[in-house]
Amino acid sequence: MGRGRVEESLRRDLDTRSQTEFDRKTRQANLKNAFALVPGARLTPHLKYVLVDDVFTTGSTLNSCARVLRRAGALNLDVVTFAHG
Repeated sequence: MGRGRVEESLRRDLDTRSQTEFDRKTRQANLKNAFALVPGARLTPHLKYVLVDDVFTTGSTLNSCARVLRRAGALNLDVVTFAHG
């Protein structure tokens, strides 16, 4: 089994309002275009990428991040969260 490496491939481009008071639809709209690839980041389609988030509530943050990674060529995405809201 190969060794993984940790690299930051995403960055937050927009300073959005806290998601805590929003419903699912508003959360999705709040995060539209909030994330982008880090300048110079290159994704390799066959590698596995892992998204890490502190709390999973509706999945809006993770979905927004996954959308950016998929557009950049990532085919294999996993998710790790530490709590459910």
